[in-house]
Amino acid sequence: MDRTRIVNTDQFEVKSITGRIYEIFEQTTQTKTSFGDDSNTGWIDGAKQYKVRSGGCANKLSQTAFHIFASGEDATRI
Repeated sequence: MDRTRIVNTDQFEVKSITGRIYEIFEQTTQTKTSFGDDSNTGWIDGAKQYKVRSGGCANKLSQTAFHIFASGEDATRI
């Protein structure tokens, strides 16, 4: 059984200084935990990654700022 999974945890738009809008998907890697007899299990959040709907990835610079790798632009969450 897999002990890790990747789940979509957020979806939002960002806007660059040139006015271009990008749709971003936040994906979180989660690790399964179990205690004792496996009757009490849960998932612990790990690393996050940001995917751009039009293709490629984004890097989170701050709570509201992202860098879009494909275009080289920085964009702000709207």
